Amino acid sequence: MTVYSSDGCQYCVRLKEWFRENNITYINRDINDERVLKEFKQFGIRAIPLLN
Repeated sequence: MTVYSSDGCQYCVRLKEWFRENNITYINRDINDERVLKEFKQFGIRAIPLLN
């Protein structure tokens, strides 16, 4: 599972904490990285966290 998120997003932080507590493996994609942001925008969704 891939999570598009930002460390400044309280919902993103809580989601990632929940994943860790429940031993759920995920790949974090930080939208503060320009390449990741471009990738994120292709989904046409404007809210994070985004699970893919």
